[in-house]
Amino acid sequence: MGLLELKLAFAREESEKMRAEYEKVRVEQEMMERAWQIEQQKMELGVVSSGTNGGAMQSGIRGDISRLLPKMSDSDPLIFFSAFERTLSLNEVPRGQWSKLLGSTLTNKAHKALTALSISEMQDYDKCKRIILDSAEYLRRFRTSKRESGETHKMFKARLNDYLQYYIEAREATTFEKIYDDVLLQQLLCNMPTDVRNFVISKQPISADQASEFADLHSRMAGQTTGNLYQVATGGGIPRHK
Repeated sequence: MGLLELKLAFAREESEKMRAEYEKVRVEQEMMERAWQIEQQKMELGVVSSGTNGGAMQSGIRGDISRLLPKMSDSDPLIFFSAFERTLSLNEVPRGQWSKLLGSTLTNKAHKALTALSISEMQDYDKCKRIILDSAEYLRRFRTSKRESGETHKMFKARLNDYLQYYIEAREATTFEKIYDDVLLQQLLCNMPTDVRNFVISKQPISADQASEFADLHSRMAGQTTGNLYQVATGGGIPRHK
């Protein structure tokens, strides 16, 4: 067998592997979407699967609760989650069951965001919410929101509280030290030039220290580029590294 034939055979083998991997991912996504649909249908019938007694069924959640829940709008998912959680809390629905009620209220865009999750991850309401929502949006709302017409100061305070709480949850800032570091991180970002800030954000820093290191890296890279351009412009050429 010649070299060309060997290359063609190898290419065919790689193509078959890629096709099999793609088919595996497609089947897994279909299974997860089907499992989600089944849970929605169970909720509409007023029954929920119990994971602790071998598949026994319980009717702890009233079948009519789904009719009380709001429907998500892509334009303002924050208001949706606030109303969704308040409705379930007022009706004393256990938090462990919230994910099963979430599916029927979501938009197509939100459903697509969850397709990469495993079935066990889909049962984690807080994880689903974090995937759908962006922590940066919470922070933007918290910083820029104004009291609306007809909204009392107490109502406005409650809305700000929701935005801040959602932001802290999305950032998983569960301790004082993490909250402290995140405040420092955001202040650093606010004081960075736009190009530096965009570079740092693209690196997704998890701490203020890491953000400052990325910012300094950008400055060093920009300085080197400026120096090279200056040398070219003045006829010095680009320096060669020995």
